[in-house]
Amino acid sequence: MQAAIYTDLFAYHNDRQDNPPEFGFIFVETSAPYEATWVKLSERSLQCGRARYMPMVERWKALRDVPLGELPGGVTKGTVIDPPAWIRVED
Repeated sequence: MQAAIYTDLFAYHNDRQDNPPEFGFIFVETSAPYEATWVKLSERSLQCGRARYMPMVERWKALRDVPLGELPGGVTKGTVIDPPAWIRVED
């Protein structure tokens, strides 16, 4: 999903909607012999990601003018939250 957003935004801002960029990952070992390889996401992978993020974009567009206090599922005003238990806080 993140790769689809990146490639779509890049294509849009660089006027490349008809020729979007590819997206991949480079992996490098963290110890000797530090071998490296790369993989590329298929167009189908990007289409799957796009199909998942576009409904969220449409939802955001529908809610962007709604006041914060009226957003569905919003946090009660004034709620105090703590960091998750797994975050170690130094004294």
